[in-house]
Amino acid sequence: MNRVFHARILPGHYLALGVFAYLLIHAFWVHSALLALLCMVVLVLVVERIVHTQYTVTADGKLQVDRGRFSKLKEIAPADILRVEQAKAPLLGRLLVSHCVLVHCKGGKILTLVPVKEEEFVRVLRKRVQEAAGVA
Repeated sequence: MNRVFHARILPGHYLALGVFAYLLIHAFWVHSALLALLCMVVLVLVVERIVHTQYTVTADGKLQVDRGRFSKLKEIAPADILRVEQAKAPLLGRLLVSHCVLVHCKGGKILTLVPVKEEEFVRVLRKRVQEAAGVA
């Protein structure tokens, strides 16, 4: 059975929404159609990414990272996953710390994921990767 985990909304997402909403209102206020159109497109892209980002761990251990309709689906085989760990990433020095999951893959690639249920995601992904390694 596939397990689907949705992504958390980060402070940067709120910041982007606020800035581009302000710019959109300002563009309407000063009658700048081109700037308003650009801000609307960016707002649609940001909202799309926020709403539709999800991480799926399939029954055979693959990790699928879907960042919305306008992004390509990333699929990582369980054999390519070397290590899964939880980490803390400072956003504004020590003032704001965000929790994330680091997935270390072959070739030195590291994926940074921010699922809502972080501990459960790590537990399920490690279990499915171990099961796939045991079968292979």
